[in-house]
Amino acid sequence: MRNKRRMMAGAGLISLVMSTTAISADDIDDVIIVTAQKRAEDIQSVPITMQAFTANEIARRGVTSSTEVFALIPNASTNVAAGDSQFNFYIRGVGDSNFHVNSNTAIGVYADEVTLNSPVSWSFPLFDLERIEVLRGPQNTLFGRNTTGGAVSYISAKPSLEGGTSGFGRFTAGRYSQFDVESALNLPLSDTAALRIAGMANIRDDIQENKFLGVDGFDKKKYAARAQLLWRPSDRLEVLLNGHFGLNRGSNHAVKTIGTRDPGDPTMPCALPPGDWGLGQPCADAGGFVDTGDALEVFANMPNARNDIDSYGGFFNINWDLGFANITAITAYEDNKLRRSNDVDGGPHAFFELHQSADADQWSQEVRLTSPGDKAFRWIVGGLYFNEKAKWVTAARTTGAPPPIGGALPGSPAAAFTLVPTTIIDQDDAAISVYGQADWDVADKLTITVGGRYSWEEKDGFNDTLIGRGALFPIGTFLGEAEVETDPIRLVTSTPLSGDWNEWGGRFAIAYDVNDDAMLFASVSRGFKTGGFSTAALQAIIGQAARQVDEETLLTYEGGLKTRSFGGQLLANASVFYNDWKDMQIFSVLLEGGQILPLLLNIPKAASWGAELELQFEPQDGLVFQGAVGWLDSEVKDATSLPTISEGNTLPYSPHWTVNGLVRKEWELSNSAVLAAQIDAAYVGDQSYDIENKPEFNEDQRTILNARLSYVVGNLDFGLWGKNLTGQTYCDNIQELRSNTGSIKCLQNDGVPIFGGDVRVNF
Repeated sequence: MRNKRRMMAGAGLISLVMSTTAISADDIDDVIIVTAQKRAEDIQSVPITMQAFTANEIARRGVTSSTEVFALIPNASTNVAAGDSQFNFYIRGVGDSNFHVNSNTAIGVYADEVTLNSPVSWSFPLFDLERIEVLRGPQNTLFGRNTTGGAVSYISAKPSLEGGTSGFGRFTAGRYSQFDVESALNLPLSDTAALRIAGMANIRDDIQENKFLGVDGFDKKKYAARAQLLWRPSDRLEVLLNGHFGLNRGSNHAVKTIGTRDPGDPTMPCALPPGDWGLGQPCADAGGFVDTGDALEVFANMPNARNDIDSYGGFFNINWDLGFANITAITAYEDNKLRRSNDVDGGPHAFFELHQSADADQWSQEVRLTSPGDKAFRWIVGGLYFNEKAKWVTAARTTGAPPPIGGALPGSPAAAFTLVPTTIIDQDDAAISVYGQADWDVADKLTITVGGRYSWEEKDGFNDTLIGRGALFPIGTFLGEAEVETDPIRLVTSTPLSGDWNEWGGRFAIAYDVNDDAMLFASVSRGFKTGGFSTAALQAIIGQAARQVDEETLLTYEGGLKTRSFGGQLLANASVFYNDWKDMQIFSVLLEGGQILPLLLNIPKAASWGAELELQFEPQDGLVFQGAVGWLDSEVKDATSLPTISEGNTLPYSPHWTVNGLVRKEWELSNSAVLAAQIDAAYVGDQSYDIENKPEFNEDQRTILNARLSYVVGNLDFGLWGKNLTGQTYCDNIQELRSNTGSIKCLQNDGVPIFGGDVRVNF
């Protein structure tokens, strides 16, 4: 494997410098080439536990969202924070369930090497891709802060100077009037310049029927486009200019209500034990409403639930081969705007609405030097500057409040629905880091890797908390900054924010080539997640502003094996790991000052450990078996000063077992066409969505079954597909609302089989 690693690395400087000359999965001995270590390498020779999905694999799997990508990864899961506009990733129990838009993520997300700091922008890069790389374990050395759990890297297809004008168009139609379009056009402009333009549209009718308002909701209207201009004046210099945007105009996903009160007397608790509470059970909310278990029947009293996102940006990437090293400079800008609202209690009574708006502008500048990859000693050094200026507004329209504000206001329920506790944050986040990594082939089969990064970060700003006057606005009106500041009932606090964190991360790894097709590796990595501020609109009720949260550090010990055998027909990779946290950041809903508050907290000590196995077997041409198994365990080891969290509790979104598998069979027909049938399944074991491990927040095991039939002839690819064929229903997210509504919030999946067909035209 050493010779192959050297061969790839030798070509790696050129292929990374001239990044538009894409190396596909089938180009070199049917291997997948990745750039996880900032140089092109065979994925089987990279001493990191990771998976990569090429453009062909993405198409064959029918993957259209990042949540579907994570279903293919062992010990990985997603937390859907708000419809399809914001979701959080978990890897090996490392993640974040914070739904506030200023949250610090534990899994770094990157598009063409540019960090996507705002989670609302994560749903747009998934079109016209060359591949997706998902790295497990801390990646602070080469990727930077907020990657304690890993990194997700989207690599788009780049302009090509070769082959003339080319491109594709893909058209999809499905249930509920789904209509998707994805297309790309590559235009060589001269011998040294080329342009690639790509776009997508994801459109679907409303699928949820609101039985209370008599209207439908949760449609999809998502659009995105990308333009890239390549200029390559010589074999040593490449310049790439990228511009992109994304728009979301679909309505928000209405929530389902899990009642906790007696339907005959809503002042009393439900007779069922909490472990039996769930969708379709006969428990009521504080108004006596009992929800059904039907995912597509909702009863929210709030019209016009919004889910608007405007995301745009671009970057300027220069790669220059200096001979002794390659210099890369990436200047990038991202702007993300959000206006989101929902009836959080999900019932017909005016109990709880949530309104969030955000405007975040980020600049980043990275410069690095990369040595040639065909030497026994290889190195990378670099630096990164990041700045984000942002404003976030979270307003929670609610029926009443405990002291010091007082109880619900007198009058009708609508009149009582007048308190709008709100938090407004203006924040400037600036970070500078320097990093380096060295790989040394100390012996014929032994390589040592040492890397590290040191970061300086400072966050400054201002936090206003106030009580807005909701009675001025009809139910369904979006409550932004202007609305809540119109004649407020009370300005609670106005507090300056200031915090700085200096932290380091690094990695030490040893890789041993057993032979040309097998590698053993072991590593110790230290990752960090920057500190920040816990912001909750309901803190205004008890007179609090944002509170500071310490940085999180994670020490990960890992060992692994990567093998390729039977002439490349069988790939088998395995890994074991242990994660050790200090000051783990966790988002939870706790009782404080008589009010249930969603808070970002530090848990002094926690741990997770587990193992993973991934297999791919191709016994003959046209027949492929793929599978992966993940086993995970976790616990809180120290919860000092957190009385509702017990030592020994498992971490949220950490199922003990995750299993996925695929079988694909292809038949070559007499007219040179190819017929293919594929079936795949993903199993997720029981898990808790709550750090307190309350039984009512447990989610049962589930298995999602998908299938696809395709027919490829010439430049045409026809497909028929089905997703969630057995109609599995489950909660993507469960949150505490009992003090406000007498219920628990469930953000449920679609819960029905989805069928459709597609056609792709290549030219």
